[in-house]
Amino acid sequence: MELQASRSPRRRANCPVPSPILRGEPVDPINLLSSSG
Repeated sequence: MELQASRSPRRRANCPVPSPILRGEPVDPINLLSSSG
C-alpha cells in the first residue's frame, strides 16, 4: 500500500497532509477531506 501511494504522484502529494501544515502553507479543507477519505 505504501509503495503504491509513493509511486502515485497524485496520491503522494495528498498523502502527507501534515507536511503543508507543518510548513505553514495554506491548506484547503477540501484537500484534507480528500486525503482523509
